[in-house]
Amino acid sequence: AASIVHYPIYNSFPFSEDFESGDGYWSTGGTASSWEYGNPDELLPELVINSAASGDYIWVTNLDGNTNSSETSYIESPCYDLSSLFLPTLDLNYWAAFSLFGNTANVQASTDGSASWTVTVADLTATEGWENIVVQMPDLAGQSNVKFRINYTGGFLVANGIAIDDFGIKEAVLNDVGVTAILTPNTSCGLSDIETVSIEVTNFGAQDQTDVAVNYSVDGGSTWLAADQTIASIVAGATVQFMFTLTADLSAAGEYEIIAKTN
Repeated sequence: AASIVHYPIYNSFPFSEDFESGDGYWSTGGTASSWEYGNPDELLPELVINSAASGDYIWVTNLDGNTNSSETSYIESPCYDLSSLFLPTLDLNYWAAFSLFGNTANVQASTDGSASWTVTVADLTATEGWENIVVQMPDLAGQSNVKFRINYTGGFLVANGIAIDDFGIKEAVLNDVGVTAILTPNTSCGLSDIETVSIEVTNFGAQDQTDVAVNYSVDGGSTWLAADQTIASIVAGATVQFMFTLTADLSAAGEYEIIAKTN
């Protein structure tokens, strides 16, 4: 006789697993594994990881105490078809209560259904409680047979170990461009009627941007003065400086509220 599991293939995003309805089809493996699915007992005084990030249920190395000595273990996810995502992004809550020496943990991915594990998504370091990480995964773009592992390696000194909750996969923010600084003009004596206005613009998104419309105002947004100005291109993650060709009249003494925007 043999017991087998038909794992689901998730291909609709954003995806989120909070483990409240079950173990999420995650499985355990490795050497001396202490991984368990369940509801940690917050009344146990020796338990550091004693709650969930949301709801009640989590995956954790030992619901009731410390990990095993010299543990090298993991939990493995079901299957994901990420071929519809331009830039797959991991959104995960984790809590790592490590000893002083020897503990490590990371998130790995397989693109061949767990035959090999060649993609390290994130290293998980010690935390003071639940911590959220959001990590872009360019190596997984276009991949249709993806699985994930949360790996834990213990040392000679045992510890509470590590827990995960709210495992999510989503598309990265593709289009997000904004003004991050007004560079000029600055407060001064003798400002003129032809003051140069320059700004700093950052592309926070995952896609390159072209013909980025920008504008500025010297009266807090009541009047916009440069509607036809554009930045030719900004690559993903880059910051550029831009000088408006239309100057500002700041010749009258007084206070000006200079703001700039992208459209």
